[in-house]
Amino acid sequence: EVVKTLLSDGRVDPDRQDKYGRTALSWASQNGDTEVVKTLLSDGRVEPDRQNNYGRTPLSWAAQNGHTEVVKALLSNGRVEPDRQNNYGRTALSWAAENGYTEVVKTLLSDSRVEPDRQDNYGRTPLSLAARYGHTEVVKTLLSDGRVDPNRQDNYSQTPLSLAAQNGHTEVVKTLLSDGRVEPDRQDNYGQTPLSLAAENGYTEVVKTLLSDGRLEPDRQDNIGRTALSWAAENGYTEVVKTLLSDGRVEPNRQDKYGRTPLSLAAENGYTEVVKTLLSDSRVEPDRQDNYGQTPLSWAAENGHTEVVKTLLSDGRVEPDRQDNYGPTALSWAAQNGRTEVVKTLLSDSRVEPDRQDKYGRTALSLAAENGYTEVVKTLLSDSRVDPDRQDDYGRTPLSLAARSGHTEVVKTLLRDSRVDPNRKDIYNQRPLNWAIRNGHTEVVKTLLANGRVDPDQQDNGQTLLGCAADHGLSEIVRRSLLDDRSDPNPHEDSGQTLLFWASRMGHIEVVKTLLSDGRVHPDRQDKYGRTALNLAAENGHTEVVKTLLSDGRVDPDRQDKYGRTAL
Repeated sequence: EVVKTLLSDGRVDPDRQDKYGRTALSWASQNGDTEVVKTLLSDGRVEPDRQNNYGRTPLSWAAQNGHTEVVKALLSNGRVEPDRQNNYGRTALSWAAENGYTEVVKTLLSDSRVEPDRQDNYGRTPLSLAARYGHTEVVKTLLSDGRVDPNRQDNYSQTPLSLAAQNGHTEVVKTLLSDGRVEPDRQDNYGQTPLSLAAENGYTEVVKTLLSDGRLEPDRQDNIGRTALSWAAENGYTEVVKTLLSDGRVEPNRQDKYGRTPLSLAAENGYTEVVKTLLSDSRVEPDRQDNYGQTPLSWAAENGHTEVVKTLLSDGRVEPDRQDNYGPTALSWAAQNGRTEVVKTLLSDSRVEPDRQDKYGRTALSLAAENGYTEVVKTLLSDSRVDPDRQDDYGRTPLSLAARSGHTEVVKTLLRDSRVDPNRKDIYNQRPLNWAIRNGHTEVVKTLLANGRVDPDQQDNGQTLLGCAADHGLSEIVRRSLLDDRSDPNPHEDSGQTLLFWASRMGHIEVVKTLLSDGRVHPDRQDKYGRTALNLAAENGHTEVVKTLLSDGRVDPDRQDKYGRTAL
């Protein structure tokens, strides 16, 4: 009555749109108020098919919300276009189908102007939307219309069957398979079939239903070589795995394009029950290597799945020390990634050689030390078979690698082992101390210097500890070293350059200040070419260093080198 009263006032515009483009008819249709809809339609000023900002019509709102009588009222108006698409290509029928309103779907299909297989911007049809959301009765209704193509693919090449299988709608799957036109093995853009999609998402009943169709190939591979079994194993769906293995057509060892088997995928992700299920099949090869030479055991070890590791080791066919293409073993992978419990489990197997080197000469201890896994380092050092000072192909020891990477606790742990030589040099003539300095790891430097076996004045490639620290701007290390009576603040290389030269050349202002505060340092010393620290700072544009040197009364700002050049 209020609507009628308002419409009787000539000043009222019955088709005015709100900021979303919605009209009174649009809102009444969405809310299922049939009498209001009829009243508005009786007013000649109302445009019954007016679209809002997103292209939605009153009919599409009524259909989406299942208001059958409103839909009938709108369809009876000759000005309504029942198949009008919104901005995304959706029609009233697609909205009704997606939301499972069977009576609305029937009503719309009874109108000859409706195209029952119209695709939206994503290629989805009313049937594919109904299948995706599990609306069995709507699916049956649409299939009964001969104009509907049950195999039509969307933009991703997915069919209604694919969508139903992917979302676990068993009854819809059965309904579609009962239609002789449906192809049960059609692949989408990624090569996946309805079976692989159901398996990937763990829908056992759908998998069983699909396998019962003799037209289906259960071991079909997708674009990356994965099968339904691969997907189920990777995602830990034990019942699906059992169901697939019970089908004699399934090859349980099939490898994808990366050489990965279902067992290796399950092992990588830690699905113990799936691993056990696969191992119980005599056809499964538990030690098959992928394209990179990794086995299921190495994948499980890398990712820290202790129970899977134990399960695989209990299978006599598994070689626990098998190396991959680059030489790492399962133990190496576990150590590199800090998997302490896995490391312990592998070390308890007498077949494992804990000090095996990869193609670069790296051991499990090297990898654990480099990556800072202290507990793994301790565990490996507790095994008498491990050589804590073994050098890789570049001459680097576990201590060198830990020092270079700044892992203080690992450094401390290794230094406590008397077998470790803290002064051992690599092929670049660098000691652990030099690597720590070069990479700015002050705490590691302190730790190494606190160890009485480390010689702070030993030269590496012509540089002492102080020289290296000065060259790399570590003022605190320079200061601490100057307090050590063993350290010479004026060491020089063949060129005659001292610590102050190196720090000035590199612009390390704090190091320069630290050195100048030591009375033993000669700030105006000349190298073999007659250059001073001031010359080098000026030449390299280090203004603050120049200012600092000039403030020292011992510096001659106009001193000439052997070619007569001054700082200026």
